[in-house]
Amino acid sequence: IPPLAMAPREAALSAQTMVDRERAAGRTCAEMVMFYPPGIPLLMPGEVVTQETLDVCQQLLAAGANPYASDPTFQTICVVQ
Repeated sequence: IPPLAMAPREAALSAQTMVDRERAAGRTCAEMVMFYPPGIPLLMPGEVVTQETLDVCQQLLAAGANPYASDPTFQTICVVQ
């Protein structure tokens, strides 16, 4: 489970920006990110984006899973400014 940097509500309502997926590690996520299958959220608002989580996302993309996030290609991720 990624560490929590702030409350989910606070993160979801904070000023946000989109960053390249490769530059998101260490930032605070501002959106829910999940892939189907399996359909389980990997990131929630307020959680710190870790390299480990990004690696899992990359593996799921390579395996053909569909990302559900603000960027349907998951090239970028929405983070707190």
